[in-house]
Amino acid sequence: MKKLIITCALVSLGSFASFAQSRVTRTGSADATTSTATTATPEQMAELRAKQYKKDLSLTAEQYTPIYDALLDYYRQDKIAREAGGAGPGQAMQMQMGLDQRFQAALTPAQYTKYTSLPKKL
Repeated sequence: MKKLIITCALVSLGSFASFAQSRVTRTGSADATTSTATTATPEQMAELRAKQYKKDLSLTAEQYTPIYDALLDYYRQDKIAREAGGAGPGQAMQMQMGLDQRFQAALTPAQYTKYTSLPKKL
């Protein structure tokens, strides 16, 4: 009886350990180790987001550069914070407020109003 219980416990531990080692990505495949969102560089994320804002907010060429620079700084800070164990709520709020201030300086009042009404996808 003891051997049966020990065998069941070992089999359970083995199955839990093997399950914990595979990481399922957003696409649902367990063979990849990371999702696409975690492998993108800050430059790639900033460019994608800036292009989206260019479309959504009708940015001019003069507005695109400061928006891209603000996003790039934000994503670089975010990457550093994540590598250090994650940003606390206060640090994340400060980062978002800094980004919003830079956006407000670069956008017209109508564009900024539209920006604040967009869902935050950072």
